[in-house]
Amino acid sequence: MNLHPSVADTVAGLLEAHRPGYSLARAFYEDPAVYAADLDRVFLRTWHYAGHASQCATPGSFFLDEFAGDSIIVVRGRDERIRAFHNVCRHRGSRLATEASGCVRALTCPYHAWTFGLDGRLLSAPAMGDDFDPAGFGLKECAVRVIDGLILVCPGTPLDPLDDFARDLEPFIRPSRLEQTKVAATLRWPTKANWKLVMENFAECYHCGPAHPEYCSVMAHARKDTTGNPTLTEQYNRFEDEWTARMRAQGKITGGVNRLEDLGYQIVRFPVGEGRLSQTREGRAVAPLLGDYREYDGGVTGVGLRPSFNLYVDNDHAVILSFVPHGPLLTDTVITWLVRADAQEGRDYQVDDVTWLWRVTTDQDKRIVEDNQAGVSSRAYEPGPYSPKVEVGPPRFHRWYFRQLAEGVPAGA
Repeated sequence: MNLHPSVADTVAGLLEAHRPGYSLARAFYEDPAVYAADLDRVFLRTWHYAGHASQCATPGSFFLDEFAGDSIIVVRGRDERIRAFHNVCRHRGSRLATEASGCVRALTCPYHAWTFGLDGRLLSAPAMGDDFDPAGFGLKECAVRVIDGLILVCPGTPLDPLDDFARDLEPFIRPSRLEQTKVAATLRWPTKANWKLVMENFAECYHCGPAHPEYCSVMAHARKDTTGNPTLTEQYNRFEDEWTARMRAQGKITGGVNRLEDLGYQIVRFPVGEGRLSQTREGRAVAPLLGDYREYDGGVTGVGLRPSFNLYVDNDHAVILSFVPHGPLLTDTVITWLVRADAQEGRDYQVDDVTWLWRVTTDQDKRIVEDNQAGVSSRAYEPGPYSPKVEVGPPRFHRWYFRQLAEGVPAGA
């Protein structure tokens, strides 16, 4: 879809005026025209996490994925295939599903009873004319990729089919067998800020020292990533090198894959902290070991897929973070925690223990990002310089984001 000329002009001017190495102009964070471009050029063409396969485990089971103004029905068909459809009846546009989840034999519109199969075909349209052809009125389908039980959805036509991402990710998460997990908890943080401020905050740890004492106590990388101090950096590098050598001696995967600049994803396996088994309050185990693991190795696999999917896999649980835009000045941070499918709450794990680190950290992030938005919205705001030592993440994100926007701006606009 082509952007409206006025929107294209606004975006082209902002792209041309941006100073590399600095935060973005205020309009990027609050202008409705820029947000419209973000939806069209970014979110409708890229993948986001919709849910876990265990949430629609049997034929007819479904759940709703509410993302960037779209309501999407994710449903398992009678052929066991997971599909996603826009939650819009092809008659007059009513919502088909009004419950957040459920199990149905077919999808029937509550307005005029048009009925659709689990494969999206229109099965029944009462009282239509003799020349009406139901074949032309099936539900509008979204692209779906299911990777180790993780359901990724693209509302429009995806720019990338994720083949490279899936191939690179497989050896890093295969031992965890995430398809054999279940949802232990899902929490949502409505954040009164533009999605790019949420993303920029997540892309750097310069703020970790001032804002996240708990995170810094758990994650060994945080202190050096906050300060760029050479001594702390050397200490961490030595710790990581020793951990990596131990893992390689045991035949375990280490290192990572960085395709941020071209395909927008990164995968890396790294140690949690000295003497820690997992990303938890005391560093102890909080749930049964996942998949093929028979012992703790003190590592975590971090995965980022732009613009909104982030995954951390410990030996005993996984954490999925999604950033869901709802308007120029409202973004939900949604976090889902996975544990082994046969684990029993209260016996094998406690939800508070599993969720502690990212729950506390996201409480803090909500506050600082909302304060950031309040300042950016001030007449006194002007873009400031990033630290070249410890804030490399936001400029890298900007370069990816600008490429997505530029594809929708006609030459010479």
